[in-house]
Amino acid sequence: MNISAQKDDELAVSVGQKGCIDGVGIEFIRVVEDSRCPEGVDCIWAGRAVIEIVAAKDGVSSQTEQLSSDGDAKSVD
Repeated sequence: MNISAQKDDELAVSVGQKGCIDGVGIEFIRVVEDSRCPEGVDCIWAGRAVIEIVAAKDGVSSQTEQLSSDGDAKSVD
């Protein structure tokens, strides 16, 4: 299933889904790490989530990339 969005819109895809935003295709491969603090629980550390994606523009795929919620890697060129 492909999900589409326009530039500056939010694109929500689940593991195994593909999406397209502003001409860039994104495939959500897997969750690498998820140590986020559960909702409603007080934690010393908020934790982080890391996902693996493949992005493609004009039919040319990039390498598999990892994105992180903690600021290490929040975008892919």
